[in-house]
Amino acid sequence: MKKIKIGDVIVILLLLLITAGVFCFRLFGFENGNTVVISVDGVSSSYPLDIDRTLVIENEGITLTVVIKDKKAYIDNSDCPEKNCVLSGKIGKKGEIVVCAPSKVYIKIAGEGENDYDFILG
Repeated sequence: MKKIKIGDVIVILLLLLITAGVFCFRLFGFENGNTVVISVDGVSSSYPLDIDRTLVIENEGITLTVVIKDKKAYIDNSDCPEKNCVLSGKIGKKGEIVVCAPSKVYIKIAGEGENDYDFILG
């Protein structure tokens, strides 16, 4: 049995700190959104997050059921083969996205002061 060295302990502590930092940023670092933007094959529509509704979207031979409820949005059901979009869960924070690639549908949460830039290179 090998002894744990001080370097191993430092590496483990650094990994734990990085993991905790990412978790905290994910949990507390995003603002709640107020709008759901649903893009179907490049055509976008916006819906307020504070009004509960269910939308059925058909595109590329795939039917999706999008639910907006309790200030969150999610894909409840999909005909796509892998159903990764359904497994993505609920989104409600500004900038979060759920994509169903086979149907060319994506759902994004937007908020006040939101710009159209994904990133800026300087």
